[in-house]
Amino acid sequence: MSNSTADILNLSTLDELHAVLEDALLEIVHAFLDGLDAEVHAIVQACDEQNADGIRRAAHSLKGSSANMGATALSVLSGQMEKLAANQAIAECQQRLTGLATVTEQTKQALAGYLQAKVG
Repeated sequence: MSNSTADILNLSTLDELHAVLEDALLEIVHAFLDGLDAEVHAIVQACDEQNADGIRRAAHSLKGSSANMGATALSVLSGQMEKLAANQAIAECQQRLTGLATVTEQTKQALAGYLQAKVG
């Protein structure tokens, strides 16, 4: 899966955040990135436990935090997993875990590149 930065991030959202927050955006993005692995792990763990409500809650949290950071692809994928879990479609959620890991890594790289270019 090779997606461009534009497919992974909503650059307009990040630019708006940067305009308002200036260099404080660096801290906020780092806080998002610091918590990202734990949020993804919560989804993986809930899938392993066959816990549809746990998947739904963890995916909902990731959907929101990703949307706030402009991480569009991650927000969309976690939103899909949230809906699947709400319908008790645990197997379909499990099938998306590899994609979730890939998009998470792409998001980390894209955000790091954005910060490098904008904040320095």
